[in-house]
Amino acid sequence: GGIVSISSGDIISLYAKAGTPNNDLTIEKATISLFKLGDTTPNACASMKITGDQSVTISTQNTWTTIGEYTLNSANLWSLSSNVFTLNSTNAYGYYFLEYSTSLTTANTGGDNIEMGVFIGTTLNSELMVSRSLSSNTDVGVVCGVGLFQVDGPDSTVTLKIRNTTSSNNLTIKKSLLGFSQIRYVSSDTPLPITLTSFTATAANGTVELVWETATETNNARFIIYRNGEAIGSVDGAGTTTEPHSYTFTDNTVVPGVTCTYVLADVDYANNETRYEGEAVTVSANDGSLAADFTIGAAYPNPFNPMTIVPLTLARDAMVRATLYDMNGRKIKGLLNHDLSAGAHAINIDGNGMATGLYLVQIEIDNVLNVQKIALMK
Repeated sequence: GGIVSISSGDIISLYAKAGTPNNDLTIEKATISLFKLGDTTPNACASMKITGDQSVTISTQNTWTTIGEYTLNSANLWSLSSNVFTLNSTNAYGYYFLEYSTSLTTANTGGDNIEMGVFIGTTLNSELMVSRSLSSNTDVGVVCGVGLFQVDGPDSTVTLKIRNTTSSNNLTIKKSLLGFSQIRYVSSDTPLPITLTSFTATAANGTVELVWETATETNNARFIIYRNGEAIGSVDGAGTTTEPHSYTFTDNTVVPGVTCTYVLADVDYANNETRYEGEAVTVSANDGSLAADFTIGAAYPNPFNPMTIVPLTLARDAMVRATLYDMNGRKIKGLLNHDLSAGAHAINIDGNGMATGLYLVQIEIDNVLNVQKIALMK
């Protein structure tokens, strides 16, 4: 572990390699953690290390035992005594990022299972405990862990302990390092491109209307609307403004009865996108049933190849519009767009030239919508 400096556009990746060519690696567990450190005040921090073999006497199986004799590596607002860190100032209170790595072996020729954990005060922090199986007394295993803990009082000491869960055989520490650093918040963080004050969704008549408001916007080129993870549309932003603005977007391609989660995103003039996952809204579209003057039946056959029809009965003359969409809301083709007389009708859908898959049929009569799903199977 260590400290890195990153800036916009940087990519952080975790890699592994074998020291001997053509030997595969099996990754049992892997963690990469990043925490932002800042503030002009030096962070409270401490670390200790063991650089040579040290024996750990295990008097009883499953009993936590303090490890060897550590050497103080560095400290600020903490002091080390008998392998226990004690804080020296209330300025050390707060949240910490901690990491440790220990290589060790057992005296048991048959091997042992061991556990290592960090105690805050007299309590084991379950988030800072890991286990390792040693196959023999020649197997040198590495135990490492990372995590967060909180210091909120003078009794919040920090101790690294170990136990043998298989036997009472002693252990030998080859090398060990434990370090932790206080996490501070930086007040100069770059603000979000917009200040989103509300984001709501209302389902009615087979559609979902999205409404949102912003208090301020900075270089906001446009908004993108996501439905269940897929982008379904966009709305132009207001650029840079300190005035409140209201926006609306209507999703006309919802499937009746299907639960939809909508997420709003904004894109600045440099094409950087920010998604507001924390403001996501979820709705379930209604069944899309029409008024008593109209009856729309289910498409049949469904699945179909290559033709299917949607039966329609009108109690009076009406303007009817029918459109076919794919499941991402993209228009495939218009099916009908004119007045129909009272009586029975059929909306014909020809699948020739279309790919196998699911589609949405949207039928609009006097501004009332019906949406149903059909499947083309070739």
